Amino acid sequence: MDRWPRVSKMSVAFSIMLVLLLGVGVRPSAGEQITVFLWKAWTGAQHGTIGEWLEVVKEEAESKISNLKVHYHYVDWGADPLVISIAGGVSPDASIASIAYAFDLYDRGLLMSLTDYWKRSSLEQYQFFPSAQIYNQFRGEIFGVPWSMEAHTIVYNAEMMEQAGLDSSPTALGSWDELLAAAKKMYRSDGGRVTVAGFTTGLNLPMFAAWHYANGGQFYNDRFNGVAFNNRQGLETLTFLGDLLHLHRLGGLGGLPAFHAGQVGMMTNQLPAGALLHGATFRVGQTDFPPGPSGTRRSTVGWSNMYVIPNAAKNPDLAWAWIETMVSPPMQAALTEMHEPMSPYRQAFGSSVAREVFRQRPYLTNTPDILANAGPYPYIRYNETSQVANPLLTQVANGTMAPTAALDEITRLMDQILVDVGKLK
Repeated sequence: MDRWPRVSKMSVAFSIMLVLLLGVGVRPSAGEQITVFLWKAWTGAQHGTIGEWLEVVKEEAESKISNLKVHYHYVDWGADPLVISIAGGVSPDASIASIAYAFDLYDRGLLMSLTDYWKRSSLEQYQFFPSAQIYNQFRGEIFGVPWSMEAHTIVYNAEMMEQAGLDSSPTALGSWDELLAAAKKMYRSDGGRVTVAGFTTGLNLPMFAAWHYANGGQFYNDRFNGVAFNNRQGLETLTFLGDLLHLHRLGGLGGLPAFHAGQVGMMTNQLPAGALLHGATFRVGQTDFPPGPSGTRRSTVGWSNMYVIPNAAKNPDLAWAWIETMVSPPMQAALTEMHEPMSPYRQAFGSSVAREVFRQRPYLTNTPDILANAGPYPYIRYNETSQVANPLLTQVANGTMAPTAALDEITRLMDQILVDVGKLK
């Protein structure tokens, strides 16, 4: 297998320009200046507050570290900009990295081990959520620093639930059967046209993982080089989802406009939900997935993208200082105030800033509980595994493939991809 991750042809022109720009007068004297790669999406209107927050982090780092100058470069999502900059000899000192490819980069020897930095830093004192500590390390070596937490959730119209005679508290629906019954109560149609969706969702690999965790299941084996869902819990999960989407068909409407228009009772979404919830004109709520027939507690799938330091970085010590500043409690409090509470560790949710946000937006109060109960996103070799699994899951959702057959084939294909995990160094 190639040592380097695949590079998409569409990014080549951009990456050549990136190499030229980074190589021309942007990296002055070593030891005083660093370059950090960030995602271009954070400069857009939807995520603008994250971009503004990163400027606050920059100002804080430069004020704390004498003569430091931080240069941000906003690049497209994906591994390509980082890989090509490293190959071109103009590696950034630190970079954002998605869980979809961070492990693969580390496994191929492109990222530094951050274990020694971590153990000497204040990060040792933070109570990170369990799932945040899965993606950033492998077999005892830390290679990334989680900076935020996200998760799949169920968002709902609390007033619509109460009008249907349902309890709208986040933990009221205690089983898959109760969720299904609630969705049926809220669902409305007129002459075959859906007017109110009871529950809108989809089916892909991360969504399967979320429901599987709520059914007491495990996604990977203990060495992360194979799957562990081809069992009773996995079959119950896939059967339920297939029936939900193909037989019950309680969705039909979704997205922000339909939800704000009062046309959706419940739907799966992502934490932080942002404008979906705080822009609603009615009371709203969010929750994770209730336990399935083999489960004992609520759960979902969660993830935390991370900051990494390439092996080719010129100033790793200063890069770590910027990372440590970015994830510090004051900066996490600023992120909570400017965006939403999404810290990867518990202490940030007990801050005075977080308490005030929860007071103003009570539907966010259960955010730390959702994050604490989340299982790992299917992050290892994600691009390859999702490409083989998602078409089969779509067939289950469409009723054109039996869950048993799909589960067997997904297991076979994913095990072939995962078998080499940890062997490429």
